[in-house]
Amino acid sequence: MSYLNFKPVTSGERLFQHILKEVVGFESLDEARTLSYFKYGGRLEQFGEDFIGAYVFNLTGRCIKKARRIRDTVDLESRHQAELLKFFRTQLEMASFANERNLERLSILAFEAADNSGKKISRSTKKFVRGEKEVHDCYICGKRVVHNSDDLEVVLKYEHIWPSAYGGDSIEENLLPSCNKCNEKKDDMLLWQDGHVHSFILRPDPSEQEWKSIKRREKISKHRWRIFKLANDKEMSLKEAAIEIGPFNVDPSALYAVDEEDSVDFFNFDIRGL
Repeated sequence: MSYLNFKPVTSGERLFQHILKEVVGFESLDEARTLSYFKYGGRLEQFGEDFIGAYVFNLTGRCIKKARRIRDTVDLESRHQAELLKFFRTQLEMASFANERNLERLSILAFEAADNSGKKISRSTKKFVRGEKEVHDCYICGKRVVHNSDDLEVVLKYEHIWPSAYGGDSIEENLLPSCNKCNEKKDDMLLWQDGHVHSFILRPDPSEQEWKSIKRREKISKHRWRIFKLANDKEMSLKEAAIEIGPFNVDPSALYAVDEEDSVDFFNFDIRGL
């Protein structure tokens, strides 16, 4: 999974892909996928992807948070870009990165993502997302949710597919209906790596109780992995991929091992659909 092929619709996605392509670069991506200490255990590709995603997510988040801080504390707007470029060269050690033009482009994208982070969803956008229907299915777990309800168990939430905290614009193309529980558990998860993906390793042929130990957030991470893979394979947006994949089955009985002879970890379990 390259993370470069999905269609970005938010400022955060554009920043993420710019960092991946122009800052990290193709050579570094290839090196990470072939690191010698990943060669044992049959997880080379998965751990290479894990490392790359976590690294780029970290850089993306730091760029956005610093840009937001500069906007809030530096009075002169004419100084904003200079302050962010200084951050890139010093704290992020990008002094030798490409050229000044690339750093300036990076700063523009970071400010755009920072400005779009945390924005409220307008009423008109919510109306577009839900359409004419009052009842929807959570795009993550499939639970029925209702537009006008005071009950948190069934009330419709508007879920940012690319998290609002990381430049996920509050626009129709980045929102889908969800239940309150999935909305809370996903929280600011950007990539599947941001979930608790290393929180469990079960024995081969796990018991029913062991399968139950895999929590909703880990299941959401697996669902997230599917969304990104399909979006990159078909060069579509994350929302388009999420709709095509559909929700997963939250029941523990829907979980299964891909390789029944191996221990069950994040990379060796999957979820049957509804």
